[in-house]
Amino acid sequence: MATVIPGVRLIYIDGTSRGLVDLEQTYRETAQLGIADPDSLGEALVARAAERNYVPAAVRVKYAKALLVDYRLWRGEITADEARRAGGALEVRVLGAGCPQCDRLENMTLEILAELGEAADVVHVRDPQAIADFGLVAVPALVINGRVVSSGHVPGRAALTGRIRRALDETR
Repeated sequence: MATVIPGVRLIYIDGTSRGLVDLEQTYRETAQLGIADPDSLGEALVARAAERNYVPAAVRVKYAKALLVDYRLWRGEITADEARRAGGALEVRVLGAGCPQCDRLENMTLEILAELGEAADVVHVRDPQAIADFGLVAVPALVINGRVVSSGHVPGRAALTGRIRRALDETR
């Protein structure tokens, strides 16, 4: 399960997240180069990102594509939903301070995602201010790709599976 770390920006490769540091600086530096060709821009982005992060040689091309998508998001050229779809990402957030109900929702969600064979970036958000930023007043809550699929209680397994499937269908 991913953890939110200040200064780390997530990119999505094959539906799962990779955390990289100093991408804001990488994007600012690369923007100054004025590269228009997407392939050349992707290569420049991955070269600069690799100066500060480990980028495995075997997946360098995938990193270039993912960085290009995130760069376009950073520039405001695409929306967060478009960026997630381009990276095949499923962003799942379980909101709740860590009470037994919140933990139950997290565990059930992980089990259902595994049964469905879905890769996902799953984070249990426990910080009260971060929970408030979602605009919800009732926890536990489940948010998939920015859409609230459950709030205020833990639905039964069949109902939760249905809600997750609908959220998956809507994001693809």
